[in-house]
Amino acid sequence: MKRILLASVAALGLAGTASAADLAVQAPAVVPLFTWTGCYLGINGGWIGSNSDYSTSRQIVAPYGDPNSATPVLLSQGSVATATANQVNSVVAAGNTVGDGLRAGQTATASAISTNPALSAGQAAAAAIGPAPLSAYSLVNNSFSSDASSGTAGGQFGCQYQWGWFVLGGEWDLAWSGLKDDSYVSYPALTDPATGFTWAPRTQLFHNQLDWFSTARVRLGAAWWDRVLLYVTGGVALGAHDSYTQIAFNLNNANPNFVPQYYGAYREKRIGWTVGGGFEWAFAQNWTAKAEFLYLDFGSFDYLSPRTTFGGTLGGVTDGRVWNTSVESKEYVARVGINYLFHLGPAVGPVVARY
Repeated sequence: MKRILLASVAALGLAGTASAADLAVQAPAVVPLFTWTGCYLGINGGWIGSNSDYSTSRQIVAPYGDPNSATPVLLSQGSVATATANQVNSVVAAGNTVGDGLRAGQTATASAISTNPALSAGQAAAAAIGPAPLSAYSLVNNSFSSDASSGTAGGQFGCQYQWGWFVLGGEWDLAWSGLKDDSYVSYPALTDPATGFTWAPRTQLFHNQLDWFSTARVRLGAAWWDRVLLYVTGGVALGAHDSYTQIAFNLNNANPNFVPQYYGAYREKRIGWTVGGGFEWAFAQNWTAKAEFLYLDFGSFDYLSPRTTFGGTLGGVTDGRVWNTSVESKEYVARVGINYLFHLGPAVGPVVARY
């Protein structure tokens, strides 16, 4: 009986030893983490919108003085406006100089209609025959705002490094923009109470276009959920702006014969700043998708629109009268993108599953 009991105890001891040995040799399960460390290359596309503030003011360029004189010098001394000049500039009969309105006590003659059939009898009553005095300039200082939107597409390149859940990197992008704003604004006739000068009705065309933009930004992110990165970003921006102003008196935007008497343009690349944020998701080991929003600010710029006829000064002589246009435009970008990530470092660390 004792022999049977001893044999049973020995058998149980051997079985326990074998089970413990089996558990000792089982390797822990290792789950590798994703790392954001590396460089990436990708494409993007989305929406771009703008809010533009325009303001115009009448100015006179030195060394010219007040053009409200007995003999304005818009045309060469001794010259008269021909029928062609009348038709192009919507002025009154030959023999009168070209201007922006009527002086006190003056009226347009009936011959204005015969020399320029495009003018109706009502328009002829406010036909421009003389330059405005300086004191009347403040009446035509105006401002307004306009919104526009379009699509955008481009590409980006960047590099980043991950410490724990913190990710720091830099990104450069270049994008085409179809953003363009064309705004017609019409103003009625205005009379200066001090001098009696009456500004003729006028229509102004404002054009503002962003051909392309590029940014160089720092990205600060948090990868709290391993493959999902939340980030904020900011840096410098560069944009190609194309703007111009056209001003026509005695016309309105419904008139197909819109011929400007004043024209000025601004075509420059401007440096500004940008700020924004977004999130990025690694849906595969080397592929990520992102969505982001950027605010772009290129500041304001000014340019002059002198008296002109089809791009040249009327009669070859200018009297120094110009319009100043000030433009301040802010852009907003909402876009998505896809990147290919070249991993340049190890994962942050393994997660060991214990049993």
